[in-house]
Amino acid sequence: MPFVPKDLTGRLFDNRADRRNKSQPDYAGTVSIHGEVFRIVGWYNPPSEKSPTATIGLALENYDDYKRRRDNQDAAPPRDARTEAPPIRNANAPRTAPAAPTRADSGDLYDPDDDIPF
Repeated sequence: MPFVPKDLTGRLFDNRADRRNKSQPDYAGTVSIHGEVFRIVGWYNPPSEKSPTATIGLALENYDDYKRRRDNQDAAPPRDARTEAPPIRNANAPRTAPAAPTRADSGDLYDPDDDIPF
């Protein structure tokens, strides 16, 4: 469990040294609102033509949800056959003929000595 501040207070720490990519927040911490702990993150926005003053964009997330998402981030999501395309076959790989039907494939109707093709 993170540091739990007093109700309606929080702490925001500099996270810039730990960032691995630009999408990660510049600042991160926790805040307590009516007994519920939230993760608070912030991104520094320098002055620009649109906004002449520097700003910090903030986002809140329930700490338990954040921790669950963070812990499951390394686990691969289950493959959903309805939304995920099958793997692409290598076009340069040699093609193989389908296997000949066996008695197990056709039940009792298959007779390998039968001259009739149906």
